[in-house]
Formats: sequence, structure tokens, C-alpha cells
Amino acid sequence: MRPWPLDMGTIWSASIKRRNAEKKNRIGSSSSRHRSDFGKLRSLDPIRIEAFRVVLSLRMPKVKRILHNLWEDLKDRFDRTPPPAANEPRPLHYMPGIGKGEFERIGRELVRHFVEVGDLQPSDRVLDVGCGLGRMVEPLQDVLDDSGSYEGFDVVRDIIRWDRRHLTYFDPRFQFRFVDVYNSSYNPHGLIQPERFRFPYPDGELDFVFATSVFTHLLAGSTSKYLEQCARVLKPGGRLFATFFLLDDTTRRLIEEGESDIDFRYPWELGLLMNEDKPEDAVAYRAEWVFDRLDELGLDVRQPPSYGAWSGREGGLDYQDILVADKR
Repeated sequence: MRPWPLDMGTIWSASIKRRNAEKKNRIGSSSSRHRSDFGKLRSLDPIRIEAFRVVLSLRMPKVKRILHNLWEDLKDRFDRTPPPAANEPRPLHYMPGIGKGEFERIGRELVRHFVEVGDLQPSDRVLDVGCGLGRMVEPLQDVLDDSGSYEGFDVVRDIIRWDRRHLTYFDPRFQFRFVDVYNSSYNPHGLIQPERFRFPYPDGELDFVFATSVFTHLLAGSTSKYLEQCARVLKPGGRLFATFFLLDDTTRRLIEEGESDIDFRYPWELGLLMNEDKPEDAVAYRAEWVFDRLDELGLDVRQPPSYGAWSGREGGLDYQDILVADKR
């Protein structure tokens, strides 16, 4: 009878050699495959190579933001939360310093100006730029008929969720969209810079666009872009209703005399700022620049504007200055 031919050390050594040989074969095969794949990549047409380059150039924070938005959109689409109670109060903590009564009063007054000054019609298709918590919805429900409609967008996703759940649910004529536009206070991680933002609506689709307390917080590049987009989405004959802090000889004199409610003390290229460190807090524009820009965009300003009470003028319709412009 033969003795055991191999001891355990010999068996272990042979096993290690076999595994190393298999690993070497796998590495060689993998390297060959990678070289082959690289050759395929080099053979791709220039458009595809450029597409790969763009994808690879995306910074990780931007990719994470895109994935975050996709996830939040899916959550909204498949939301199974029970229906809300009618007349549930608004979360006014998003608008500090404004009570329920003031919130509703301002909404009613502005919609009255839309009708009396802006010629808002019951059948109009309406856009609310920076809709917030839908301040205008209830008073607009009394103005728009079944052929009229409302679109609103904002940069705060939770606000849009509240609007859809509590306003669209009870009146589908009123629709709301979240737009991931950068705002230093309300959306500091936004993907889109405001001066590059395209409104998510087709050309010439809307009859009435309003932007209240929007241009009073935007600098020149953003204001120019938003005005361009307002003009683009309006039909010929459509109206833009917008509020500003406008600077003319009278308002400048009132500011210098200390009559203005807002201490515009810092000059900039197109007007005055209240806060040099946070310029978007309050922005006043030279009136002639605003008029010229609107004219360039095919919008005819109804003269004279309705100057507001902010500067110390008397007899204005509202606190801010109101402009109405007709699309040519």
C-alpha cells in the first residue's frame, strides 16, 4: 500500500499556483477587452464623443441635483396622500411678516387692478410669474370663466406642492409648476441661473402675464431675461402687468428729501439699491431703461405708469409702481 503521496503543504502550494494562473489569464483577457472597447470608442462619430465629453464634464453636485429633482418629481407623481380639507389655511411661514388678512387683501386689490388697469378678461389664459402661495387664486376664480385658465410657477418646491394639493385639487383650471431656478434666499441650490431661464410655456400662448413684486428683487440680467420671456409667451394683443420701483426726476427728488419709505442709497449702473451687500433685497430701476427694454421686445407701455406710494407720491393705485404693456 502506497503512503499518502502529498503532504498538505504541497497541496496548498499547488492550489495557490493554480489560482494565480487563472487570475493572470483573467487580467490579460480584461486588458484585451478594454483595448478593444477603447478602439470602438475612438471609432464613434464626433457627435457621440462630444456627448460623452459633456456628460463627463458635469460636476457631481449638479448630477446629484438632477437626480434629486427626478426623485422628487416621482414622489409628486405617485403621491397617495389623502385629499386635503377644503379651506385649509396657507402655510404663511413662507412669507414672514404677512398675516392672513393682509395676504388676502393684497390679492383682492391686485386682481381688481388687473381688471381695471390691465383689461383682464374672463376668457384669458393667465400666467403668474413667481406665484408663491397662490395669493391671486381665490379672487381670480371670481373673474375667469370656464374658458379661462391660470398657470403659475415658483422656485420653492414645497410651496408648489401645497398649491397643487390645496388649489389645483379643488379647481383644475389653476395649474402650478416648480422651476429649479437659483435664488439666494429661497432656492440657493437651484440649477438654472435666472438670466438663462426660459419660461416653460410655448411662444404666443398666453393673454395676460403678471409679475408682482418680482422685478423689485431682480438685477439687470435677470430682469432683462424675464421681460424677454414675458414678451415671448404673450399673444399679439396680450398684456403684461408688472410692478417696479421706477426712478424718474420726481422719485429721485423724494428719495433725496427722505420722503421715500425705502432707503435707496447705493447707486448702480441702472438705478439704486437699498442694500449693497444683498442687492436683491430691493432694486429701483431707471424708468427710461425699463421703457426702452420693453419697446425692444415689442411691448408698448401704456403711459403714464401708475406710480405707487413707496416713494412718497400721493394718489397712486398701489404701493409699487404699476406698468401695463401691450404686445404688438
